[in-house]
Amino acid sequence: MGKIYTPAGPEVLALGMQVIAECYPNLLELSSRKSKRLPPLVIDYTMVLGARDKEGNPKGPALKLHGVAALAIIRVVPQNFRARGLGDAEIQIDQDWWTDNGDPERMALLDHELCHLAPWKDADNQWVRDDTGRIQLKLKNHDHDYGWFDEVAKRRGKFAAEVRQARRWFDEFGQIYLLPPEGSK
Repeated sequence: MGKIYTPAGPEVLALGMQVIAECYPNLLELSSRKSKRLPPLVIDYTMVLGARDKEGNPKGPALKLHGVAALAIIRVVPQNFRARGLGDAEIQIDQDWWTDNGDPERMALLDHELCHLAPWKDADNQWVRDDTGRIQLKLKNHDHDYGWFDEVAKRRGKFAAEVRQARRWFDEFGQIYLLPPEGSK
């Protein structure tokens, strides 16, 4: 059986709106507009159940981005699909992961994906819209993306770019990424 895509239920949408309300005032403003001439920002959420073998076991990750397993993926929906009524952005979520985790983990995942969304503003600080009146979006890159090979780091040690980069990263940012004590945020 191949992948199965289903619209997310109301609990996913509610958590998404909670994260938007807490962390993304620009997305909240755009999604709660009640204008008759300008449509609001719409984010679609889709659950993805990965392909299964005959016994019902996952055959691999439900989602991949650039060949790497992902728990969720966000994309800007192309204008031709938006004009036909789809949302402005879509977040696809690994359904197995979602089922196996609680709201704090789910909210962190949605927060990560929503952080990618960057609505455009023009020189006059106005939201940019396309020809159909839909808000223009682009995706923001991660603050940190590393292409590391463990085997090179093991073989080359302190001379490997991976190790030098990890040391610089740890010295500059390590404190905010170190695991906090259990029970804290």
